[in-house]
Amino acid sequence: MAKLVDLPLELLVLLYLCLDSIDDVHHLARACQATYRAIQMGKTYVTVMRSVIRTSPAHRFDIQLCRLLVLHRQIAAHLANGGAPLPPTQLPPPGSTMTYQNLNDWERHLLWSVADKAYLADRESYEAVLNDERVYDILARWQGVRELQHVWLSKETGKEDHLSVSFTGQAEQLAHAFERVQQTANEDGESRYSNAVRYASFNDAQVGRFYAATTRIWIMNEIRWVLAHLSYPQRLCRYHTMLVELCMNRLQEQTKTPLLDHLDMLSMYSFLYQHLLPLHLPALADQCSSKLPLTYSSDVNNNPRRAASFLQLCLLAGQTYLQPPDLIELAIRNKRSHRAPFPSPHPSQSTLDHIQPSRILPFPPGLNLLPSLAPQFYLLTTIGLQHVHIMQRSSVTQIRLNPITPSDPQAHLWAIPDFLEDYLEKRAIGQFDTHADHSKQDISNVWTKNWEEIRWSIWWWADSDDKARAKMERWREE
Repeated sequence: MAKLVDLPLELLVLLYLCLDSIDDVHHLARACQATYRAIQMGKTYVTVMRSVIRTSPAHRFDIQLCRLLVLHRQIAAHLANGGAPLPPTQLPPPGSTMTYQNLNDWERHLLWSVADKAYLADRESYEAVLNDERVYDILARWQGVRELQHVWLSKETGKEDHLSVSFTGQAEQLAHAFERVQQTANEDGESRYSNAVRYASFNDAQVGRFYAATTRIWIMNEIRWVLAHLSYPQRLCRYHTMLVELCMNRLQEQTKTPLLDHLDMLSMYSFLYQHLLPLHLPALADQCSSKLPLTYSSDVNNNPRRAASFLQLCLLAGQTYLQPPDLIELAIRNKRSHRAPFPSPHPSQSTLDHIQPSRILPFPPGLNLLPSLAPQFYLLTTIGLQHVHIMQRSSVTQIRLNPITPSDPQAHLWAIPDFLEDYLEKRAIGQFDTHADHSKQDISNVWTKNWEEIRWSIWWWADSDDKARAKMERWREE
């Protein structure tokens, strides 16, 4: 049998083109000098990586994400340079049907970025879209997501490690729950979950699922970011809802394992925006009031009733405006702030220009984040309520017709549903119910308890739709 080192470079290149994982390409390149020389020939490396990205299910959302990132940069640059707010959709004459032509350039770019399928027509079209720059962007993204994998494996998280913006209760309870997230970060996960199986690594299939779930959540949040900056011609206009539905339908078409994909996304969303975000939110604390809604007072125990509302607002803004790379940067800044005499961990101006919260109704500068005077507190909360409307209206579920009001006059908290979490949870349960035995109890009755137990270990808990479905059937028998 011929040895690998004896094969001509052309055959080695063909071997590379049969791979469907970036890591496999790198492992083979490091195997020996012959494979290393083969991958270094001319543009072989980029060609091989382009082939991997085209054929691997893990990268099925990458083209759409690349396009959305271009749109994000264009909008952020437009606003940072003093550009006017994005124009509203041009409404058709009464009695006429809304068409593609009624959308403005920004809206058309959003729809094209996600819903366009022309590049899938043939290999040449796909590779024309996936130029060298985008290949290297995707390679960098692959390595960046690896950092999230390391964070995931570093500690098994439980209920006390998560905090949702839809928190119900008193302001003091929210402040306590937020502090608890910070405290559990320094505890040993194994000591708190001694009966759980400890996983230390991902296999190749799990790495692919992890990356696909991350990029899809990222896409959904980029859509939300763009929607937060769009203008609406009238309060009850539903045209953006139709725009989002077209995008979401396209993403749904790309689902490989419907039940498992939605469980993966729900777990990833919870990890990013209910664990990492509140854990490292202190990096945004105590900035100028003009930075609201992306800041809050760190002295939440001083006046929890007033501080909690801005803490809740900051959590919602983080879900709306921060993408996975922003959360990684937030984590780095937060960890750096623990080691004096380093400077303030607050994001740089370039980062803020990229994040770019909505400027439709800016907060005034120079105000105390815990105003002792009722008029100042009323002013900030009134503007804050308008931002809550903007951020909730931008949710992929587009539930903007429900008024956002305080859940309790004494709680000083807004009734803010976590629409994306609810959407993903309902999609997962719906996928299970499609083929479920309806003679047993409703899966919704046992969902919350069992989901909290397997949320962190979802990657090892099941590796196929059939296995996930079988295990969920057992939940209903317990």
